[in-house]
Amino acid sequence: MRKLIFSILLIIVSQQFCQAGKVSWGQYFYAIRQIFPQIKNVSVIITEEAVSTQEKSITRAAAAFKLKIKLFPVADTREIGSEMKLMDEGSILIIFDDPLFMNKSSMIYILSKARDKNISVITCSEKYAEAGAFLTLIKDQSNKLRLVVNLKFQPEFAAKFTPELQKKLGISEILK
Repeated sequence: MRKLIFSILLIIVSQQFCQAGKVSWGQYFYAIRQIFPQIKNVSVIITEEAVSTQEKSITRAAAAFKLKIKLFPVADTREIGSEMKLMDEGSILIIFDDPLFMNKSSMIYILSKARDKNISVITCSEKYAEAGAFLTLIKDQSNKLRLVVNLKFQPEFAAKFTPELQKKLGISEILK
């Protein structure tokens, strides 16, 4: 039975890796589950308008990986701070791909508050990777997924990234 469930999950993840466009929720959760197998809860900072279109797919993908999701919807940049205060110390945070979160001031603010609370930030933005996000999933122009791990601000995770895990996840770059 376990082999069947694993096979089904592998097929779902494989299909999602082949889809055009953005990184899928399944890809985020697969990476999280592999890197943080003990994690049960994941936070997602997302725009209020995206909640209606994304909540169902987020919930389904999270359920497939046995994760509980807490959404932190924001209408504008002024609400980011209040939502960041509600996040648990040491948690995992996925930043939804939206221009609201990609401007320089939002990015610097989110990353600094995440560092203060020891929150591991996961995103699909190369700018975030360069600025200090822990894990970045990037689909390039050929639709190939690249994983970039940034250990500059969380060097304590270096031991987790064995050659086996790097190969399994297809990590293309580790920033130290």
